[in-house]
Amino acid sequence: MSKTQAFQLYYSVRNRLLFLKLSAKRFTKFVGNLYFFSVLVLKGLFWTITAPHLVKAVIVGIKDYFGRRFYEGSGFQFLNNQKVMKQNQDYQ
Repeated sequence: MSKTQAFQLYYSVRNRLLFLKLSAKRFTKFVGNLYFFSVLVLKGLFWTITAPHLVKAVIVGIKDYFGRRFYEGSGFQFLNNQKVMKQNQDYQ
């Protein structure tokens, strides 16, 4: 179950940022991003202790959004551990 949670969280983070970019006006976009990143920081602190793989999913989702890697992106790495090792080397 934790693999699917990370998979869903990756796409949720990346696509929520994309949704805010495409659909919100200036002030709404600012407030939406501020709220979204504030919640991510708080949840990230909690997940660091309880579920570190979720923190990694959030970080990769944010990297892919800012790196403009859409469509499949890096999300499937959270379903297959062998791909994680290979793609982690590509990020470094």
